[in-house]
Amino acid sequence: FTMSGSEMEYHQNGLHHGDILLCENIELKVKQLKRGKVYTLVFNNKIITRRLLKSNTKHLELITDDPNYESLLVPKKALLEIWEVKGVYSTYLNPPKMIEERVMLLENKVETLLKQLDA
Repeated sequence: FTMSGSEMEYHQNGLHHGDILLCENIELKVKQLKRGKVYTLVFNNKIITRRLLKSNTKHLELITDDPNYESLLVPKKALLEIWEVKGVYSTYLNPPKMIEERVMLLENKVETLLKQLDA
């Protein structure tokens, strides 16, 4: 697949528009899907690439790497195919992450874990 859009790019890191995604076809079973992995989802009228946040027997909740985009709740019966992104061919050279960004990522992960513990 070819990445279309910039929702999986944040501060010049991640999947860039035009990147070639090397994917493996996944059966439409929830148990095979892994939280935090990036998937390309094929629908009847569109193809999207997102990171899996949550899954159950009826829906998938997907997020982007750019926090400016809202999460997406997808009914499983609307899916035609699911592909796990295994590799990326890109012509972009990602800059090294700055310490402030690395600390922010850690803070976000801790906040997510605390929310899960409260649930």
